[in-house]
Amino acid sequence: MRGFDYYSGIIFEVFDTDPVNSRSILGGGRYDGLVGLFGVDPVPTVGFGWGDVSLVNFLSVHHLLPKVAVQTDVYVVSMSESADEASHQLATTLRAGGLNAALAMGKRKIGDQLKTANKKAIPYVVIIGEDEMEGGRYTLKELAGGKEIQLAPGEVAQHIKKTRGK
Repeated sequence: MRGFDYYSGIIFEVFDTDPVNSRSILGGGRYDGLVGLFGVDPVPTVGFGWGDVSLVNFLSVHHLLPKVAVQTDVYVVSMSESADEASHQLATTLRAGGLNAALAMGKRKIGDQLKTANKKAIPYVVIIGEDEMEGGRYTLKELAGGKEIQLAPGEVAQHIKKTRGK
């Protein structure tokens, strides 16, 4: 809602005509003297602003949002600090092998990291923890079907390329 008390003249709001998106997209008005409250000479001023959510709603209702294709092939998740180096090495190897690999940064729970990959529509997640490092095989999870397999580090890129048709 507009803060009507600081406007000194015309006030405006712009709405979408589509009933699905009935929120104000942008609004503003004239507010002479408002900057004078901050210790400077009053200046005749007009301004406006819009909300990011209302703009996205407008673009969505009118089918104006671009279709964004997933660019990341695999999300590499480190389960512990001791696995960080192996995670970095694997991400570098995957990139050198022609895959787009994202590396999970920070110490978050595995469930939260899987949610991030799922939200970003990344098809594969490689999980590297203590057990994987000791056994020399990493867990590759296909998010769409939930299928998990154990692979040697050198096999991960080949498997993803083969299953994705790259």
